[in-house]
Amino acid sequence: TTTVNICGFMIVAFVLAECCLISLLKIMPYQTNTNFIVTFVNGMFEISAGVTAAANLRYSSYAFGIICAIVSWSGLSVIMQIKSIAGNIISVKDIIFAKAVQAVMAFALGYMYDKLCNYKPEIISTENTMIKVSLILSVIIFSYYIFFKKKKLSD
Repeated sequence: TTTVNICGFMIVAFVLAECCLISLLKIMPYQTNTNFIVTFVNGMFEISAGVTAAANLRYSSYAFGIICAIVSWSGLSVIMQIKSIAGNIISVKDIIFAKAVQAVMAFALGYMYDKLCNYKPEIISTENTMIKVSLILSVIIFSYYIFFKKKKLSD
C-alpha cells in the first residue's frame, strides 16, 4: 500500500505540474524566457522533473543554487509521501515550513559554495553537481538536527 501511495503521489504531482505549465505558458508573452518558469513549476511539484529542468539552465552560481533548493524542497510529491508515512505525527504545514526553510538555506549555501569554488563549465555536469548538492544537503541536515532537534518520532 505504501509503495502504491508513493507512486500515486508522483503521478499526481507530475500531472499537476504539467497542467500548471500548460496554463502558465499559454498566458505568457512570446518573448518571455520560459526556462525559469518550467524549472520553478517542475521543482515545486516533483524533484526529478525540477532538477532535470534546472540542469538545462546555463551554468551559473544562481543555477547551482536553484538545483540545491529544488533538491532540498523535494517537491509536493515528497511532502505528501512524508505525510502519508508519518500519519498524524507531523502536520503538512510543519513539513512545508521545514522544507521551505531547508530550500532557502540550500540555495544560499549552494550559491555561496559555487561562488567560492569558482568552477564555471558551460553545461552542468550531473556527476559534479550531485556530489556538491549531496555535500551541501548533508551540512543542512546536520545543522537542522543540531539546532532544531525536537523529540524523536518514537516518543
